[in-house]
Amino acid sequence: MPLMQPCFLRETLALCKKERFHTAVDTSGFSAWDNFDAIRNLTDLFLYDLKIVDNDLHRAYTGVSNAIIHENLSRLLAAGHRVRIRIPVVPNATFTPENISRSIALLKSMPAAADGVDLLPFHNTAAHKYARFNIRNGFEDVRSVPKNELSEIKQQFEAAGFDVRTGG
Repeated sequence: MPLMQPCFLRETLALCKKERFHTAVDTSGFSAWDNFDAIRNLTDLFLYDLKIVDNDLHRAYTGVSNAIIHENLSRLLAAGHRVRIRIPVVPNATFTPENISRSIALLKSMPAAADGVDLLPFHNTAAHKYARFNIRNGFEDVRSVPKNELSEIKQQFEAAGFDVRTGG
């Protein structure tokens, strides 16, 4: 959530650029455009989460609308910034035929192409941490997604013209 501290992020990116480091910002996209505008020319690559395209479902799972997320993505791509889309593949949430087809349609509708798509299979490796800290895990009954189950959606994205990687 680097864009929740935009001043610190801007200063850090500026120092990194001064030292000629490649810079990347991993973001959910849920931030005011002013925050993106302040750092976009200091960022070599955006790693941009795309979860659920349907706004009502997105709100149900995340608590927020995805309208600003889609708008910020469109603005970054229109301005020619390098953006790699990262899709968490969660059974019965993001990993549904409808969400996959709508994700492809959304990305195809953008003013410019993203650098590619990363399909990030859900796994329950942190389940023990929830138990240790006595925190309710809303995904405890969700099964991990084996990489071989990603091959069909990988093919769908590739057929739409996207460079696709699986894993994160």
